[in-house]
Amino acid sequence: MIVDDALHSVQIMESRLKIQQYQTFTANSGEQALDILEKHPDMDIAIIDYFMQGMNGYELASKIRLKYTNELLKIIGVSGLSDPHISAHFIKSGANDFLHKPFEPEEFYCRVNSMA
Repeated sequence: MIVDDALHSVQIMESRLKIQQYQTFTANSGEQALDILEKHPDMDIAIIDYFMQGMNGYELASKIRLKYTNELLKIIGVSGLSDPHISAHFIKSGANDFLHKPFEPEEFYCRVNSMA
């Protein structure tokens, strides 16, 4: 699942995942992502952007961790912000990994495939 309110980012990540034969779901808010997880509890990976309207990526990762362990659902946080603390904060909120946007396609593939 890709959770990001920036349509362009969603399209890029979704096309890269589809090339790798992943089934994808997209959400543009934390609330929508939680609804999708309720309907598809067997999801393996969630790629979550930090900056979204309403619930931010940290909050979403924390809420997901109330129900899903690190082994059941892998979380990769992403952000285009240059704040050096954002990756650590994502990990503390429950993410398994983090990527800075814009990211190289090869790095994206490596990190996603290491979680599968």
